[in-house]
Amino acid sequence: MQRIIISFTLFLTLAIPVQAAETKYVIDEILITMRTGMGSEFQILRTLPSGTALEILQVNDTAGYALARTKSGAEGWVLTQYLSDKPIHRDRLAAAKSRVAALEKENNQLKSSSNKLGKQSGELEKEWKNLSVENEKLKKELSKVKEVSRQPLKIAEENKKLKTESMSIEKEVNMLRQENQVLTDRSAKEWLLVGAGILFIGIIFGLVFPKFRSSRKSGWDSSL
Repeated sequence: MQRIIISFTLFLTLAIPVQAAETKYVIDEILITMRTGMGSEFQILRTLPSGTALEILQVNDTAGYALARTKSGAEGWVLTQYLSDKPIHRDRLAAAKSRVAALEKENNQLKSSSNKLGKQSGELEKEWKNLSVENEKLKKELSKVKEVSRQPLKIAEENKKLKTESMSIEKEVNMLRQENQVLTDRSAKEWLLVGAGILFIGIIFGLVFPKFRSSRKSGWDSSL
């Protein structure tokens, strides 16, 4: 009789079309059995606590059983009414708590990073202010350097201007010297002419005066 049941089970197993494997979970607060066949009369391979993840290989909706495989590789038939598409509430709660803990940890890390960034931002702002002050000092020094560097140009321009003025003054001096020389020469000539005139007058006077004197003397003698 048992052989007939096993043969019938195998026939049903072969007759059921293979479906794509999916994952199911044993429902909350229950302990189910995994058997060698679809029925309570088949041998129990193992018991499965709630939350056990099973890979579904085949499903027989008529019998209400599914051929499942555990993570360890054990295969057997389980009742589909005790399977769920989602993990049990306990596991989901644990996963949620784990997720919350991970998020809290990440949040704490972000807070720590934010505090570090805030501290770094303060230090950078302080450094920026120091650099701004230093930059202003450098600008002033650069302005002084530029002013000093412009001094040689100003001096060169002033020197050129002074040279031009000096040449102009030198020309005027030369002209004055020439005029003075001309005046000196003219004055010498005039004095020479005056001297010659005086000498000429003296000669004339020297020649005329004795004769005039002798004629006056003769007149005086005759009147006597």
